[in-house]
Amino acid sequence: MIVLQDRAVPGGARGRRGLRNVIRANRYRWCVAAGIAGLLCMVCVGLASVTFIGKEHDQDDLPTTVAALKRDQDDLPTTVAALKRDQDDLPTTVAALKRDQDDLSTTVAALKHDQDIDKEQTFELRLAQLRRKTTAGPVAVWPLNAKYGSSDATGNGNDGTATGTQLAPGPYGNSDGAFLFSGTSDSYIDIPNNGQLDVQYAYTILAHVYHTGQAGPIFNYIGQPWLSAGWAVHLWQTAAHGLFMRPVGRDGQFVAGVSAPGVLELNAWNYVGGTYDSNTGVASVWNNGKLVGLKRTEVPSVATEGAVRVAVRDGDGRYFVGRIACIQLYNYAMTSEEIVAARNLCGEHP
Repeated sequence: MIVLQDRAVPGGARGRRGLRNVIRANRYRWCVAAGIAGLLCMVCVGLASVTFIGKEHDQDDLPTTVAALKRDQDDLPTTVAALKRDQDDLPTTVAALKRDQDDLSTTVAALKHDQDIDKEQTFELRLAQLRRKTTAGPVAVWPLNAKYGSSDATGNGNDGTATGTQLAPGPYGNSDGAFLFSGTSDSYIDIPNNGQLDVQYAYTILAHVYHTGQAGPIFNYIGQPWLSAGWAVHLWQTAAHGLFMRPVGRDGQFVAGVSAPGVLELNAWNYVGGTYDSNTGVASVWNNGKLVGLKRTEVPSVATEGAVRVAVRDGDGRYFVGRIACIQLYNYAMTSEEIVAARNLCGEHP
């Protein structure tokens, strides 16, 4: 039996006690170190497993990826063929579009033709309706627009001849719905009289006027030069805002006319009119469907057998300047209701 002596351990008995004390003092640290080492081993093992699993998944997905690429490669000829078909179809598509464009032009032309027919039918419809609403229809209507020009739209044959005029926006919103007069001696309309315009016992004159000047004839019958200095029945704009009409006698009787100062609006459309009835001897002037002037003149028969001139009177320096549209003539004196009913006779819409 070997007995260790204290000297076998440095320090003898005290050395053993010191060693035990060192072991006791560092036991906690060694345990912690051992635990950390164990955890590190576990982490390494876990990462290795995860890496292995990930690689295993990647290896599993590889055939799928290769298969997908092969499908894309197989589909490529189909895609190229489809693009080629689209390219082949392109000329057909362009040709179809051109046919559609040609058809559209034909459709637009047809619609325009239908619109022109509708406008003509609209005027005829208005005229028929007006005849039902009034004592009788007009003996003449001069729309003074792009469709009729200075022609008599009733067909009674008193077509006018325009000189020095041009088309301009009208009272119904249409761009070519009126004649523009320059306010000079060479800007007017001459209208013949085949007898239909001879309204010697009663009449109504209507017109839309947009005046920009001081005075001038709107509708002026031409009288005999040896009677009343060539004056006959006339409807005029006087001053900037005045309206005037005189029923001159057939025998040269030159009566005081009926005047309505301050009723016309300058630089705006006015719907003007003049009426006379030899049975009552009453002459009246109208603006926008309202009576604005009245006078008893007692002329038994008026001077309306001659031709008519619009905007100019020979030998007179007062010329109408502005626009005129839809001149109408009737062989009786219309009532207020009838004048209102005739206002839109030349309009484009019923």
